[in-house]
Parts: sequence; C-alpha cells; structure tokens
Amino acid sequence: MEVSGRKTHGASGGQPSAEDGEIFCQPCSSDDDWVVAMGYCKNCNEYFCAACLKVHRKQSVSRNHVILEGKIMPKFLVPEVDVEPCSELCAKHTNEIVKFYCSSHDIIGCGDCMVLEHKACKVDRIQDISNGYFNGQEHTRLVETVEKFLQNLEDLGACKQMAEEDMKATHTKALADIRAFRKEVNIYLGKAEGEIMAEVNNRNAENGKKISQLETDKNSVQNEIKELSEKLKLQSNKANELFVAAKK
Repeated sequence: MEVSGRKTHGASGGQPSAEDGEIFCQPCSSDDDWVVAMGYCKNCNEYFCAACLKVHRKQSVSRNHVILEGKIMPKFLVPEVDVEPCSELCAKHTNEIVKFYCSSHDIIGCGDCMVLEHKACKVDRIQDISNGYFNGQEHTRLVETVEKFLQNLEDLGACKQMAEEDMKATHTKALADIRAFRKEVNIYLGKAEGEIMAEVNNRNAENGKKISQLETDKNSVQNEIKELSEKLKLQSNKANELFVAAKK
C-alpha cells in the first residue's frame, strides 16, 4: 500500500521518473525516499513534502520563512547565489557557527542561541538575507557613514598639517623677532655706551685741566709764600719797617 504522494522505487532503486513536471521533496530525496513536494521555501531555496513542510513551519529558525504552495510554487529550483558561508564562531556557544539573525532583537547568533533565547522571534538565516542587506539601505548608509568618517579623518589630517605648518612658521618668526630685537637692543646699548663714555671722557678731561690749574695755582701761591717767608726772616731786625709794610 502506497502512502499518498509517495512514488515507488524502480527495480534499480534509483530516482523515479517525474510525471507531469512533478518535483520531489529534497530532504526526503537525500534519504533516497522520493516524495512529491507540496511547497517551496524561498528562504531556504528548498522543496518540501507535506510532512517536512509541517516540521519546517514548527521550527523556531524557520517558522517565519516564506513558503510558496500550490500554483505559486515555482516549477524549477532557483539557482542559489554564490555566498561565502559563515565562519564566525558564536561568543556564547564557542563550538557553533553564527548562522542566524533575529530581526526582533537585531542580533545574530548560532542555532543554539535562536532555539534557547529567540523561539518566538522572527529568525532568518544570514545567508538568505545577506545579499538583501548588501544591496539595502542599511548597508548603503553604513558605507556612506564610513566614507564620511574617512573624509573627516582626511580633513582632520589636512587641518593637522596646516596647524603644524602654522606652528612652525610662528616659531620661526618668533625666533627672528627675538634676534632682531636683540640686535636693536645691542645697537641701542652700543650707541648709549658710546655717548656715555664720551661724556665721561670729556668730564674727565675737564677735571684733569681743573686739577692741573689748581696745581699750578698752588705752586704759585706756595712760591709767593716762600718768598714772603724769606723776606720776613731777612727783615726780622727791622720791626718798625715791617710794621709799616704789613699795614700797607
């Protein structure tokens, strides 16, 4: 007795011939059990029979997947986009690879994370939504933000270079101004020193002349006094005449 939707195997045990474009359940066919597919999952890009479809809809990681059934189910398997498989290990379950994304909490995780913490959430496989993300607004905004940051960093580098050049120019000008001021001070001090030294020399010369004149006057007076002294000695015996000479 055959189960509804199940095709009997041929004598060779191989795949039965599809009648009227029938498509078989992929999970069952992997076990060499050929059951007609009743639905197609757009997220997984895989065909399922009624039994597998029921299980697929119950699992937390796939309960929100888009299922196409009946006439809207595609007749040909959609070629999978060549997407690099996930390789990042989960931070909580270090032996598991991050493969899923919970849009309800905007968080990524492994299968254990989704089963234990996100049973009631909308969960998608990363490989199913990554292309949409890559071509979506969020990724575009992220790229624009990164480019803006890079431009800001480039502008900051240009500002830094200008600031360094201004600082160097200011330092060079300050040194030049200090040297110029020192030169002016040296010139002023040299001129002032020359003027002061000239005044000192002139006064020294004048004082020398005065002292020389005093010396001359002293000597003259000294000579006169000596002469007077000699006269007084010679006239000591002439008291009357001396008195008269003194009173003149």
